[in-house]
Amino acid sequence: MKIDIITSLPDFYKSFDLSLIGKARKRSLVDINIVNIYDFGVGVHKSIDDSPYGGGSGMVLMPEVAKNAIDNVLSESSILIIPTARGYVYNQTEAKKIALAKHLVFLNSRFEGYDERIVEHYINKGVEVLQYSIGDYILFGSDVATQVILETSIRLLPGVLGNSDSLTIESFCDGLLEHNSYTRPKVWKNLKVPGVLLDGNHKKIDDFRLIDSQNRTKKYRPDLLR
Repeated sequence: MKIDIITSLPDFYKSFDLSLIGKARKRSLVDINIVNIYDFGVGVHKSIDDSPYGGGSGMVLMPEVAKNAIDNVLSESSILIIPTARGYVYNQTEAKKIALAKHLVFLNSRFEGYDERIVEHYINKGVEVLQYSIGDYILFGSDVATQVILETSIRLLPGVLGNSDSLTIESFCDGLLEHNSYTRPKVWKNLKVPGVLLDGNHKKIDDFRLIDSQNRTKKYRPDLLR
């Protein structure tokens, strides 16, 4: 998978040199390119945003700046992703969808966001544009959301995780939250590991974990059961 990230904060993505994403990049499982949107700014000061029409606080990413940055990396196979609190809620189903893509282009903005005509322009050109929200809250900008979206999708790529079974036994894979987990010691602070996990009966363990998963989902995310 090829990924181009358009951002005003290139250093924000140094974390992608670390951990499993860093290893995936070294093994060429994913190609991540960071594009500094200031390279496409206008005027002496390389401005990328301006005041909103109609008044109001904050600054809005200018459409021509965004277009020039996007067109610099866009290809026929590209999906344009724009993280925004005004978009569809991003979830594991969407992560699986974009993990199948050949090329992702992320457009990041800050403050009051981006000119909506950017979206309209690329939809009119036949580009698939996905506007995602990662939750019902507001961030300083969308770069954190981009990192979340990328981590959730990159981990689904073949070869990224050492144990692919991890992808089939986790929250949301079957519409439920994952069951509780335990490790050594068997007793900690007078709290014991459930005995069924210690007796080696895999049928009983599977049944216990399913019930545990259902109970946890009912308690924390009953909306998933509707």
